[in-house]
Order: sequence, then structure tokens, then C-alpha cells
Amino acid sequence: MKKLLSMAVFMAGLTGVTYAQSTNTEIDNKDPKTKEVRQERKGRMHMKRHGAIMNKTAEEIAQAKTDRLDKELKFTDKQKKDVYAYHLTQAQEWKAKAEARKAERQARMNEMKADRQAFENLLTAEQKEIYKNKLAERKQRFEKSPRKEHRKGGKGNFKPVETTDESTDKV
Repeated sequence: MKKLLSMAVFMAGLTGVTYAQSTNTEIDNKDPKTKEVRQERKGRMHMKRHGAIMNKTAEEIAQAKTDRLDKELKFTDKQKKDVYAYHLTQAQEWKAKAEARKAERQARMNEMKADRQAFENLLTAEQKEIYKNKLAERKQRFEKSPRKEHRKGGKGNFKPVETTDESTDKV
């Protein structure tokens, strides 16, 4: 009796695992794109949108947002003017903040360069050579690091996974 009950539980578990695996395969077959490809597309779309906004004036941004919403919400003329004015002030504030961040980032970079230069002035010629070699090694390790995309924010740096014959034969 115990053997029969154990066998029934084992078969139920095996059936559940098989079912779960088949549904995951069906989901994967419905969507042929891999996760990496979707992430790459998402990253590219984000970069395109972000780059397009960065190159536009505040007026162009406000007009584009207003027009996009007008298609869906059908604004009256007064509403359209009010919405445009709202988007214009938002875009101007965003642009001002972006410029401030850019200036702050540049100031930090200049400060770091000045600090490094002051440190290097304390070293002898031989020590400077060793230090520069050490920095070059660190840079090389960083370039080879598998987490490089993560450090850059991962935006648009994803590459699709290519399947080889070996990986398809194992299935």
C-alpha cells in the first residue's frame, strides 16, 4: 500500500513538473525574441527618445507633448493653450536642471583631474611611471569586466544571444 501511494505521489509530481516545463516552452515559442533582444530594443528606444528630447528646444518638446495628448484627449483651443503653457514651463525647468547637472558633472571632473595632478606632483618620475602603469592595468580590467554594461547603466549595450548548433542539440 505504501509503495502504491509513494508511486502515485511520484507520478503526480512528475506530471506537475512536466506540465510546468511544457507551459514555459509554449510561452518561449510564442515569443521568439529572447530576453536580451527585448532589453536591447528597450534600451535603444529609450536612447532614441532621450536623445531626441535633448536635441529639441523647450518649445518643441512642449508642442510635441501637447499634440500627442491632443490626439487622444481632443482639447478645446483654450485647453490646448493651457496644456502647452504647462508643458512649456515643465520643459524649461527640465532643460535648466539638465544644464545644471551637466555643469556640476563637468566641475566634479575638473576637480578630480586637479586632485590627481596634485597627487602626481608629489611623486618621483619612477613612481609616476609605476602609478600610470597601475592605472592602465585597472582600465584594462574594467574594459574586460563582464559587469561593464551594468556600470554604464546598460542602456543600449545589450547584444542578442546567438544560438549555436551545440546549444540546440542539447535540448
